[in-house]
Amino acid sequence: MKNRKLKICLMTNHQVGMLATLIILSKNHHLLGVVSYSQELNEILKCLNIRIFKSIKDSEFNELLKKADLLLSVHGREIVPLNILRLPHLKCINIHPYLYKYKGAYPIKQALEEKNWRASVGAHFMTEKIDEGEVIVEEFKDVDPKDSEEEIYNQLYFLYCKVIIKVLEYFEDKM
Repeated sequence: MKNRKLKICLMTNHQVGMLATLIILSKNHHLLGVVSYSQELNEILKCLNIRIFKSIKDSEFNELLKKADLLLSVHGREIVPLNILRLPHLKCINIHPYLYKYKGAYPIKQALEEKNWRASVGAHFMTEKIDEGEVIVEEFKDVDPKDSEEEIYNQLYFLYCKVIIKVLEYFEDKM
């Protein structure tokens, strides 16, 4: 079924969380709930009447996952448990900077240490192994050399938007 409206649960943080939320809502998908790790993001989610959770382990959030088509992690801070990854109806997707090169935590920090200015934001299916699932899409950009992770992230936000949109379009057509 083309352009199906997806039921989405989100794990996210700070600015990228707001971008993901706004993109999901702008595409008229159903945002069932958000595991948020940011007080600032929580304030915005409250204004939008979106249910907020502190952890993916919250039993109410797990009930929402049973109704969801997609779990989207954009700077999620928790490892998704196997019982969730194995839900047959749920697709679990992670959005990750420098996916092609740096798996796990702090990829931007690693890129800065290596002076790697070929940045990317990628989306992949979550598996038991961290950041090892099949890549759905990855967008690249040469970033200006900067001194901080924040400055690099500021250059990548538009790639996050592109990747999230492409992921949603991919699943609109597949599910």
